[in-house]
Amino acid sequence: MSNSPDGHTKENPYHSELLVNRLMTEGSDKETRHFELSLKSSGLEYLPGDSLGVHPVNCPDAVADLLGAIGFSGKEEIELGEDTLLLGDALTSRFACTVLSRMQIKKFNEIAQASQLEDLLKSENKQSLADYLWGRELIDLFLEFPQQGLSASKFAGLLRPLAPRLYSIASSLSAHPDEVHLTVAIVRYESHGRKRQGVCSSYLADRVGETVPCYLHGNKNFKLPEDPETPIIMVGPGTGIAPFRAFV
Repeated sequence: MSNSPDGHTKENPYHSELLVNRLMTEGSDKETRHFELSLKSSGLEYLPGDSLGVHPVNCPDAVADLLGAIGFSGKEEIELGEDTLLLGDALTSRFACTVLSRMQIKKFNEIAQASQLEDLLKSENKQSLADYLWGRELIDLFLEFPQQGLSASKFAGLLRPLAPRLYSIASSLSAHPDEVHLTVAIVRYESHGRKRQGVCSSYLADRVGETVPCYLHGNKNFKLPEDPETPIIMVGPGTGIAPFRAFV
């Protein structure tokens, strides 16, 4: 089980220094990177099979494009719980502004009243809705169905919290004391005439500064058998090698 004696949790992440950011797939269409982060003096301990939660921020260009599409400056104030935040700051670190959901379209259409969206939301059009959602983001709604005079608070009501991402840990403390390693496939693609990228993978690859807000997430069901003679089959459905590098 992961150990956090200093109280570093999902809600109170440890700010880890990024030591290594290395491209592993030079010349390949797929971008996979190896990251090494410091846990020195954090008190954090993990076991092979555990995951690292990373709190990303949104791409500044994506935030600026979304604000521009709606006609906001980012200086508008919104209420978030007991806090008053500038909209631009909230979009950067508190709200998700990429992947689009059915609920967001439903809330958006309460404002837009677009017949095309109303049809997509009908129960018999689930596949058409799924096709529409694929590769689209919130900005696409505002580009396709412009809204004049929308208040910042109404807009904020369309947004979902920006959630941390979990990555399988690709290291062992016995081999790399005071470090945690990740092997991450960086998500980048183009759809509907716009370039897209994964929020957290691109944050790690492109824009991360000196520290990364992170926490450990234990996984008691993903461990090697106690008997080292027990045969195992390793299947990597994502990047592939990350957790198995930790096991080996």
